[in-house]
Order: sequence, then C-alpha cells, then structure tokens
Amino acid sequence: MKKGSSLILVMLVISSVITVIVGAQRIALVQFQQAGQSDDNVQAYSAAKAGIEDGLLRFRYNKNAATSDGKSYRFDLKTGSSSGEVTNNTKVTTTNDQIYDLKMVYKTNKTSSISDSGVFTPDPNLTISDTSGVGVNNGFLELSGFGTTQYYLNAQFRFVNPGTNTDCNVVSSVPPFVEIQQVNKNITSQGSNSVNVQATINLATHRFDSSASGNFTINPTGFTTTSIRFRSYYCDVQYGFSATTSNNDTKPSTSGVGFNDVSTTITATGYYGQSQRTLLASVDRNTGRLISIYDFTAYAGGGTAGPGSGNINVAP
Repeated sequence: MKKGSSLILVMLVISSVITVIVGAQRIALVQFQQAGQSDDNVQAYSAAKAGIEDGLLRFRYNKNAATSDGKSYRFDLKTGSSSGEVTNNTKVTTTNDQIYDLKMVYKTNKTSSISDSGVFTPDPNLTISDTSGVGVNNGFLELSGFGTTQYYLNAQFRFVNPGTNTDCNVVSSVPPFVEIQQVNKNITSQGSNSVNVQATINLATHRFDSSASGNFTINPTGFTTTSIRFRSYYCDVQYGFSATTSNNDTKPSTSGVGFNDVSTTITATGYYGQSQRTLLASVDRNTGRLISIYDFTAYAGGGTAGPGSGNINVAP
C-alpha cells in the first residue's frame, strides 16, 4: 500500500516538474518571438524613414516628382539596389533585407472639402487668407497641372472672419470677394490669355459655388489652361475644388481628369523580417513646408503572413 502511494507521489512530482518546464519553455519562446518582432519593427521603421527622406529629396529638386499611377519605387537598403517601380502591394520575397516602397502623388480630382457626392464641407485647415489688409495679409492659392483634357473646375468658397471659423460679417462698400485669375495659353501662337473673374459672397449663405453660374472651363478649344490663381479680399475663405465633366456640376469626375493638389503626398512603407511600417508625409506645394507625418504600424504575426502578402494587420 505504501509502495503504491509512493509511486503515485513520484508520478505527481514528475508531472509537476514537466508542466513547469514546458510552461517556462513556452514563455521563453513567446518572449523570444516578441523580441524578434520588436527588432524587426525597428528595422522596418528605419527603412520607412529612409523612404520619406528619399521622397523629400526628390521634391526638393523637382516639385512635380511623382511615381506612376498604381506603382511604388522599391529600394533595398541592404544591397543598395533598386527594383524600379513595382505594382502597389507587390509581395516582398525576402525577409532578410531592409526594403522600402516609395509612393509620391500630387494629382487630384478634388480637394478634401468636396466629397464624392458633391457635398461641400468646409475644412478650416484649407483657407485662403485675406490679402486686402483687413486680415492676415499673406494669401493666395494657385492651381496648376491640369493636363490636356478639356473639363470643368468647380470652385466653392465659404467666407469667414480672418483667423476664425465664423461666417464673415465685414461691412464694406465693396462686399467681400475672391479675385480669380485664369491663365490660358494659345496652342497655335503660344501667347497667353489671362481671364479675370470675381466670386462675390452670397450674403444669405456666406458662400459661393461656381456651378450656379457656370464652372471654369479647363483647356477651352484652342487653348491650354496653365494655372488658376485665387486671392481673397475682406474675408478669409475656406475652399474646395473638384474636376467635373459639366459646367454646372459639383461632383468630382471619375474619368481620370484632375489638377495639381495643394500638397504632395509621400507614402513610404518599410519592410524587414516579419514587420512592416508605413509613414505618410504631406508637403505644401506652395511653400515646400512639411505639413505633417503620420505613422502606421503593422505586424505580420505568424503562419503564411508576411510583408506584401495581404495578410498583415494594420493599426494606426
């Protein structure tokens, strides 16, 4: 009886020891994996930073630097070699190299103030400052890069008090307005034709919408549109623009027509091991100032997931 009890006790002790060992191994394995992921994450982040620096350097020497539609420039920091432009989301086949994908875009069919349904929602961060001396005397906005296709540009403004988000109530013998200068170049003679118009405030709504009276014709027959410049007087203006296919339309076109955005967007995704990091930078095209950088983190996890596999979980 005692021998049987002793055997059971020994088996229980052995089972407990085995459980502790297996548990410790499991914890050590998880910690090892986490340490590896952390190191991969740092390396991927460094690669993404290198991609952003590459994009900023390109912008410095060429304001219109951009990658092809649907493609990114890929560079391997370990080997110092480039794969050229690759289709977006092309899988990275090696996890031992430090790689970044760089995407640069400055063309748009609308500003963020006009939705795809044509609804104008003023963005306080998109403002043309008053140049008349009443408010902040430093502002005009110039749009360019319209391509060669003929279409229409819808312009919408909300007039606000200088430095605020409140409707403009300046009382003047001359109502607040936006001076609009459109420069067209004659295709045959290469001579310029500057057309000046005036967008005056609607006193009832404090807004202006060019679709009410006819949007601006981009690349009219016999001409190419080189630029449109906007200056605000007596009030600041929150604005929105969209490329449309009708002179009375507000909805952004999906036919591929567009113009230079007010900023250049630089997206760099770094890869290393089982991690990928994405940085998104925005550069003011008028001043060349870096507006912001957003950081996104992604871990591949386990199994078949890996950089560029489409199975990565992304968290901002």
